[in-house]
Amino acid sequence: MLQPMRKSIDCLFIFAMALTLSGCGKLTPSMAGPLISKDGRTVFVKLRTGKHPVGRVEQKFLDEGLIEVKTSEIALTPDGKQMLQTVHAVPCGPDCWNFPLAERTDVTVVGLSGSQEITESATFTWKLEPNDLGERFGLEEKEYEGTAEFRRDHGHWKLVSVDDDAPVF
Repeated sequence: MLQPMRKSIDCLFIFAMALTLSGCGKLTPSMAGPLISKDGRTVFVKLRTGKHPVGRVEQKFLDEGLIEVKTSEIALTPDGKQMLQTVHAVPCGPDCWNFPLAERTDVTVVGLSGSQEITESATFTWKLEPNDLGERFGLEEKEYEGTAEFRRDHGHWKLVSVDDDAPVF
């Protein structure tokens, strides 16, 4: 009874080694694209309210009627509070909000390079899709390029880093 089980284990080991040596598990564009997309890149702008000087970002919010300045204190207007909810702004501290301006969409991997054994780099294109606030900040739907680094870990490819040329505010 033990002999047939041993043969099954030996066959399974040989099959697994054959798959590994035959290149099964190489990173492909169709594997890399969804991993980059799941990274969920969002372009944010940080808005601080309270007492501090009005900078470039605050000035844009002021121009759009989303904040007001009273006695050197910055506060959201009713329209600003509505925008906060509309775009799902995220608090980043007391009197501080990260307002999303745009999302990364339509990721297309255009090239792969690397060892195919442990690390791999992918070049990709993507589109910036601005929301209403992003359009107010002058963002337009446009194609960008980026690179992503992958590492093979226990037979699976994992996204290590993404470097894209997204606008920064």
